[in-house]
Amino acid sequence: MSKKTSLTPRERVRMAMEHKEPDRVPFDFGSTAVTSIAGMAYEKLKRHLGSNSETRIMAKQGQVAHVDEEILRKFGIDTRPLDPGAPDNWTDIEIDPFTYQDEWGIQWQRPEESNSYFLLKGHFEGDENGTLEALRQFQWPDPKDPGRFRGLRERARKLHEETDYSVVFSPRATFWQEAARIRGFGDFFSDLVMNKKFVHALLDRILEIRLEITERMMAETRGFIDVVL
Repeated sequence: MSKKTSLTPRERVRMAMEHKEPDRVPFDFGSTAVTSIAGMAYEKLKRHLGSNSETRIMAKQGQVAHVDEEILRKFGIDTRPLDPGAPDNWTDIEIDPFTYQDEWGIQWQRPEESNSYFLLKGHFEGDENGTLEALRQFQWPDPKDPGRFRGLRERARKLHEETDYSVVFSPRATFWQEAARIRGFGDFFSDLVMNKKFVHALLDRILEIRLEITERMMAETRGFIDVVL
């Protein structure tokens, strides 16, 4: 059977996902925070290509950029991102011009000469915070916050029905990494051996929140997305 030579981007990605050979290797650029580009590098790329669009940030911690549609088209990218919404009832706390705290109680800091943030401190760092009572008292992110889901289904529907690109959805549902960050990596790995009740409860609580958010998002977008990462 001859190989199809005029695949749509969605068909091309689907064939590759099914371990079939498409007409060419599918291209992804910017559909997730780990396949996009740092904001400073994106500024240089846009200048090189003659684009003067404003840079929008996809992931604050790593200062990863949203890639503009004109750039995606220029490179023949087969995927398009579907981004979850931001919570209504949380705004990152600015501690100083270079440091902020996210909704998980994690503090991030960047060097003055850099745009990227690095883990500074987790909310549960230290022996005194590695307790079940500390977990009970913490104000956890609200998985039902309507801002996370507002407009998600319509954006997914529009991408699916009005384009032929492969729609990639990344609900950012990590919980192991989140636990290590919120506890502090050193304390977290020690807990796996020496403080098991606490670390199990911590992982369970984060997983519960992530699952509730992700299940709602998947229900909202059912039938309209092609890839979930």
